[in-house]
Amino acid sequence: MSPGGRAVSGWKRADIQALARLDIHTPVELLHHLPVRYQDLRCERAIASVQEGEEALVAGTITHSQRLAKGFLFHLQDDSATLALRFFRMHPALQARCMVGARVAFFGTVRRFQGQLEMVHPHLLQQTLGRPGGQPLCWAVYPTTAGLSQVRLRHLVGETLAALGPRDDPLPDGLLSRWAVLGFTEAARLVHQPSDPDAAALRQAQERLLLDELLAHALVRRYEQERFQRLEAPALQAQGDLQERLLAGFGFMLTPGQQRAWDTLRQALGQQQPMRTLLQGEVGCGKTVVTALALAQAADSGHQAALMAPTELLAEQHALVLRRWFEPCGVKVGYLAGSMPVAARKEVLTPLANGTLSLVVGTHALAEEAVRFAKLGLVVIDEQQRFGIRQRQALVAKGGELQPHQLLSTATPIPRTLALASYGTWDLCVIEGLPAGRQPVKTVLLAADRLNEVTARMAQRCAAGEQAYWVCTVIDEHEELAAQAAQGRWAQLCTALPGIRVGLLHGQMATVQRQEVMTAFQQGIIQLLVATTVIEVGIDVPQATLMVIENPERLGLSQLHQLRGRIGRGAAGGVCVLLADHCLSPAAMARLTTLRAHTDGFRIAEADLKQRGPGEWLGRRQAGFVAWRLADPLRHPVLWQQAQDMAQWLWQQEPATAQSMILWWFGDKVAWLHA
Repeated sequence: MSPGGRAVSGWKRADIQALARLDIHTPVELLHHLPVRYQDLRCERAIASVQEGEEALVAGTITHSQRLAKGFLFHLQDDSATLALRFFRMHPALQARCMVGARVAFFGTVRRFQGQLEMVHPHLLQQTLGRPGGQPLCWAVYPTTAGLSQVRLRHLVGETLAALGPRDDPLPDGLLSRWAVLGFTEAARLVHQPSDPDAAALRQAQERLLLDELLAHALVRRYEQERFQRLEAPALQAQGDLQERLLAGFGFMLTPGQQRAWDTLRQALGQQQPMRTLLQGEVGCGKTVVTALALAQAADSGHQAALMAPTELLAEQHALVLRRWFEPCGVKVGYLAGSMPVAARKEVLTPLANGTLSLVVGTHALAEEAVRFAKLGLVVIDEQQRFGIRQRQALVAKGGELQPHQLLSTATPIPRTLALASYGTWDLCVIEGLPAGRQPVKTVLLAADRLNEVTARMAQRCAAGEQAYWVCTVIDEHEELAAQAAQGRWAQLCTALPGIRVGLLHGQMATVQRQEVMTAFQQGIIQLLVATTVIEVGIDVPQATLMVIENPERLGLSQLHQLRGRIGRGAAGGVCVLLADHCLSPAAMARLTTLRAHTDGFRIAEADLKQRGPGEWLGRRQAGFVAWRLADPLRHPVLWQQAQDMAQWLWQQEPATAQSMILWWFGDKVAWLHA
């Protein structure tokens, strides 16, 4: 067997397609598709002892056979009672086994139908278990998908296990003995075909399969670190006073946290070693200010810098802010998006290619093949988790022979433990503290039936000269979603608040229309902005002091915190109203209670991490990095440390084996480990 390869002989086309939906493409990935539980078939139950809802193994004699309009019905009798067996379709071979008088054993889930206990489509065992000659057996139960039954999946796993040889292990004997680790073949068979699902050996086998992934990631990090140390970047040394003029134009002093972060980035940008830094901090801490100074250092060194944002709205807002800061200093800021007409795109592409345009802001359009840079020195990726790794790699590759410095920025505070686990080969730079004078936002939770009261208070605040957001989680009415749509709420508020200028903003609007709405809101022409979650990041309107979020139970904690961060950005405090349904699930209530109790984004992120788990928090298939399949450094810290120790030993003692382990686990994904 070649675990890391893509070609799998013996898998039918339907199997390949179904397994692909589970992100399984190779034997290695199949054997690391762990069971969620086991069905224990070792103990035969008396029919009279089984209860509704239980899984049980029962054996007896077929006493009744009946063909129905839809299927077949049998009665199975033992010394204690009778149980009905119902089949809606039946293979002829199975029918032949279930003749009246036949002695058979079935395993299935018991249900009650018309007052009688029965099993629907139970599994026929080849022999009666729990009797002389019968063998104990446990069946694995896997996460599966349409077109791939548990029986078929167990069969594919069984075939793969049968093909394993004693040397089908990517780890050398020396490492296995040094850390007392089970061999891969033994571990895989114990996990997928255990004789006892409660045995301690099963846990040891599961840990070995988890260790495979942890070790592969640890090796990739060592590989990345060594590869990265050999790369060379342009040393971005400022030649003029652009940064000083930019600072003077801000109209405010950097906070201590902003200054420390900027000092760190400035030093890193001036080195020939490529910078790879994740910049994060609390909502409103000033990440854009620090990012602007980094862009200025690149431009003032004679190089170009690109800022890529995931949505046109966010890119537009970045371009607007940067133009307000840079253009008085004589530096033009270009903008590039996929929706732009050809002539407008050419006005940006030409100066980028000949080097007369130093700064550009855009969407994923910056990564397109047609975009050329004369001297790219810095790449800034905002909200990087929303990009695919190919897009980021394509933009970085435009630096040519020299590797551009990279700065990742995220508006979502990431717990340090999670950041270290997910961005292990990146430096972390945290902006601590908020600008002076910021008041905490007060958060209240109200029932949805108090809508009229909230609308009246909104009218009072807007009439007093304040501005507000009204956030809906969907754009249009949708039968399957019990959520208020932005279009409908905007129409209702326009009618209910005749003296208030109400605007509407969502991601499906045309670029020009969207820009007109945002400009009008920033200038105070629009007093109340009804919007979807597109305003989650990048929107800075200091006059906005009130926010209503409808159906907040549909959103995650960190997303709610980001939305709330759009208000209270000026000298005045803010109020965030969560307008929720009466019937909240315990999990939703826990999220909203946490949001009400805390304003610290990192603390909220920690709570979000505990509630959702690290995989879901960043997304099991996080776009920017090689994803975790089944292990997790935060849930398995001891194994993670062991994997790092093993990776160091393997890299030093057997580097060729280390490379093989990476290929064995990641297969053809290795090409994307360079990003």
